[in-house]
Amino acid sequence: GELTAGGQSSQNMTGAPAAANAGTVTGGSFAGGFSGGFTGGPQMDGKGAMGGQAGGGDLVYTDDDPESYTAIFGNAAFNPSAENYQAVIKALKNLAAGTELEESFDVDEILRYLAVHTVVVNLDSYSSSMQQNYCVYEQDGRSSILPWDYNLAFGGFQSSDASAMVNFPIDTPVSGVELTDRPPIAQLLAVDEYKTRYHEYLQQIVTEFFDSGVFSD
Repeated sequence: GELTAGGQSSQNMTGAPAAANAGTVTGGSFAGGFSGGFTGGPQMDGKGAMGGQAGGGDLVYTDDDPESYTAIFGNAAFNPSAENYQAVIKALKNLAAGTELEESFDVDEILRYLAVHTVVVNLDSYSSSMQQNYCVYEQDGRSSILPWDYNLAFGGFQSSDASAMVNFPIDTPVSGVELTDRPPIAQLLAVDEYKTRYHEYLQQIVTEFFDSGVFSD
């Protein structure tokens, strides 16, 4: 089965194209995130690429040079174009500035992704110092973040304290890094409307999967 929040799946995307520790997609591209990634095509037949852990895997805007984002573009698949690269970089630039968020990202999808991700406390991921195991999918200039590799979810990675995992902070859902080191999380949760919606998705997960007894079966 899979855990969903308003349609967001937390399944391991084992059937998706190779991806690394970071991922990104733009202009109809799909990016994988285990060592970074960027691939292409709304139906997986477009253009894009895949990348790695360093060099942009944190989704922090550096400059407009694709060479600065080897973690995202270094393991490219589907032969991404220069336009694909620049579309991703433009989105990261807007993210850094906190501007044109709705135009650059599928905000609601990312909030649903983040809600599920926070509940399952998967620290072998973007939200920790590992900055890996996620995918970014972009189409028509808007990027989404998709889940990847959840075999160490529910506190299965670098967690020795069960209490800390149970009480993982929902408004600063990062580990080993500052919230500002993870721009998609920091910038979206800085907007009151988005944070409220994120809290609603968290509550939906608790109500539908935990309070309902689904996970006790």
